[in-house]
Amino acid sequence: MLVMKFSNLKTTEPSKELLAKLDSWVPHHFRFGSWSTCFYCGTEPTDRDHVVPFSMLSSERRQGNAGAYFGITTPSCHECNNILSDLFFETLHDRCEYVNKRIRRRYSKLLHMETWQDWELNEIKGKLRSYVMCKQAERNVAVDRSSWQFKEQFTKLFEQSFDQAKSEYPDNKHLIEFMRPRWM
Repeated sequence: MLVMKFSNLKTTEPSKELLAKLDSWVPHHFRFGSWSTCFYCGTEPTDRDHVVPFSMLSSERRQGNAGAYFGITTPSCHECNNILSDLFFETLHDRCEYVNKRIRRRYSKLLHMETWQDWELNEIKGKLRSYVMCKQAERNVAVDRSSWQFKEQFTKLFEQSFDQAKSEYPDNKHLIEFMRPRWM
């Protein structure tokens, strides 16, 4: 189990105090996000991300609960879910920033690749043309994923998730602060 604070990048075993604190405010079942979009990168979701990792909750709390549906979950693609693994962040916003940073680093070569114009593509033939077109398509996907969190659709989704947390758990101050976007 890892605890990772985005601002500090400090990795330690979770303390008993942290486990007790998480147990006190993590709802048994809170799902948010659009289940047709990965919350973190905007692609098609294939996984369910435990926003507060299931492994971070006490063993007493985990017993008898179906792991896939317990706690705070949101749709994610397989890659974003793997990036986050069992890392804990103090806010959802920190969690999103971490994924975006990792996606940008992972696809940095594609993101810095030149965009070919149609007339340039028309001048090359055969396998080279196929290769360039394939790389251009990969670049477009990388650009879409790395810019998702700067789009209006992401902002609306994040704000809807925050509003959902406030309406479903109005007395849960920790959850509301965890879900609050930085711009609000």
